Amino acid sequence: LFQRGGDAPVELSIGLLTAQHPLPSADGKRLYFEGKLDRNEFVRYDLKSGGISPALAGISGAWLEFSKDGKWMTYVSVPQGTLFRAAPDGSQRFQLTWPPLDVFEPRWSPDGKEIAFGAKVPGKPPRIYVVPSEGGSPRQITNGEAEEDTDPSWSPDGSTLVFGGIGVHWTVEGSLHAVDVRTGRVSTMAGSKGMWSPRWSPDGNFIAGLNGRRLVLYDVRTQSQIQLPGPAGGYPNWSADSEYLFFYNDGSG
Repeated sequence: LFQRGGDAPVELSIGLLTAQHPLPSADGKRLYFEGKLDRNEFVRYDLKSGGISPALAGISGAWLEFSKDGKWMTYVSVPQGTLFRAAPDGSQRFQLTWPPLDVFEPRWSPDGKEIAFGAKVPGKPPRIYVVPSEGGSPRQITNGEAEEDTDPSWSPDGSTLVFGGIGVHWTVEGSLHAVDVRTGRVSTMAGSKGMWSPRWSPDGNFIAGLNGRRLVLYDVRTQSQIQLPGPAGGYPNWSADSEYLFFYNDGSG
């Protein structure tokens, strides 16, 4: 195993196991490692009782989102990283992407006909794609305008996707970008400097996002940012009536 070779690294493990903590044997002939296989379970939160119960038995996935009409859902399988469409009870599963695409953050278009998502392929930064919800070839629609293009969010009329980037939020130059889904034309949104993780409100008036780790609102009409009071947050999401904003806080600030 450890005979002298070239300078390029050689892949030793294959499959879905995550390999970590490698350790060679005393005689140098074997390499031992800890293998991990991720599994996720979905749960349902009851708003009235506050109770949590298992949901979608048998599905290991992440990034769950329902279509606007509630008739379908989409999720990313774990650990495969492939995109699926299914009925709300988990039946009628239909695979929409295949390796080498490693998918995250799927978002339904307002009319339910398309799903936008971020994805990576080995050795390349993430980009944003769109795929028909009935199946078809995913179409790449960004090309690094936000360095690492992530977090797609549809405009209410379905003509535009706003996106940020994982890489740019650590720099002061990062901004939100908008791409015309049909023409592919990308533009930087004036007044959005420092923002990432955007979520367009259903009424179209605001884009919630983060500036650093602070929640902000981007006013689409005035092209300006409004910092929201309260703790640091992440993963902002709007209520259907645009009156409330939900977000994640890990208690660190």
